[in-house]
Amino acid sequence: MFKRKLGPKSPLGTAIVLSFGGVGGSAILARSAFELGYDVHVISPEFPSYEGRYARGWTKCDPVNDLQGTLAAARRVNPVSALVEIRNVLLPAKSLIHRELGLRDFGTKSVITSNSKIAMREAIDAAGLPQVKWCLAENYKQGDVGFPAIVKPEKGTGSRGVTKVINEQELRDAISTTMGLSGDVTVGGRVLIEEFIDGPNFDVTGVFRDGEIYPFIVQAMQFTPVNGAMPAKWYLLNAPIDEALRQDLIDHAKRYLIALGVEVGAFTCEMRISPEGKILITDFGNRCATPPTTSAAAGLSLTTTYARAMIDKDFEVPQIERNIVYQVFIRGKSELEKFDRLIAAYPDLVLEERRLASDYAGVSTLSRLSLISKDKKRFFLQLTEFDLVPPEWSEEFNFDWS
Repeated sequence: MFKRKLGPKSPLGTAIVLSFGGVGGSAILARSAFELGYDVHVISPEFPSYEGRYARGWTKCDPVNDLQGTLAAARRVNPVSALVEIRNVLLPAKSLIHRELGLRDFGTKSVITSNSKIAMREAIDAAGLPQVKWCLAENYKQGDVGFPAIVKPEKGTGSRGVTKVINEQELRDAISTTMGLSGDVTVGGRVLIEEFIDGPNFDVTGVFRDGEIYPFIVQAMQFTPVNGAMPAKWYLLNAPIDEALRQDLIDHAKRYLIALGVEVGAFTCEMRISPEGKILITDFGNRCATPPTTSAAAGLSLTTTYARAMIDKDFEVPQIERNIVYQVFIRGKSELEKFDRLIAAYPDLVLEERRLASDYAGVSTLSRLSLISKDKKRFFLQLTEFDLVPPEWSEEFNFDWS
């Protein structure tokens, strides 16, 4: 165990941050706990290069594969809470620490439903809530789920291993490919087949505590098939949708969260709207999702609010803004050139830009750009000026930019 000398210990106690460590990790969450006045102790298999600047100590341990070692490290620290940022696979260690040390129960059932899309589907069925048709690949019989269909691994985030198929041959190929996924502890397990809903896709992301939902954003998003994969094309946080639809999505998210066993913590609930107007859950996680963009859109730190929800005895209602944040995954040179002209003309729009060739869900991306605006009408006109308004915004989502 590594310790730094940082002066007197905090009277508030120690918050454990469970992490993969390295140069990624959960630096935003560690900073949030630090700024709230807690001593931070990181448990991760690699040295927490970024989180370390906020941490009093670090224990080298793998919270995914060594639960007992993680629990022993937690006992030595005697924390007030264990916190997890974006990785569902770290939730079992968090649950064990909270259960064994008598800390706030954030929902043992939610650990299972966050890490198993099968358990999630079964819990939704048991609650009698609407959802897509689905079956296990191992039990599939022709006609169980119509085409197009979605093939996905039981465990996973970020669209890894998710494939849209349109016939039996593509289905068999996708099942074989998904079963062969390896080398990433966040993806794998058995394989599901789900009905593809040809309708607008939304996330509700926020914090849940004691039966109350505190939505930070309602996010519209578009996933476009590329060589069989289903990577994100864009996310629009605080999309300009009808207020009644926004509330309906939030209400559905609350019912789903309760059915999935969430007691407290950050959450993301992904849903699609069917051609018949039904709101159907497609994915879920009881952890923070995209904290930088979500926090910017809400004008309030998601990780800080999550930490407070987990630790504080009394919890104040978060005061949320509704800033428009547009995150786009740029794959073509001509599109990149248009965005370059946009941000040259309106540099104040840029929230974050990652000008680095990379893969997202197995698809090459030239840049990931996040834009922010408090004025939706002005923002729409700025995009229109450079021919950068996605056609789906009017054809599928019917956004109101007035």
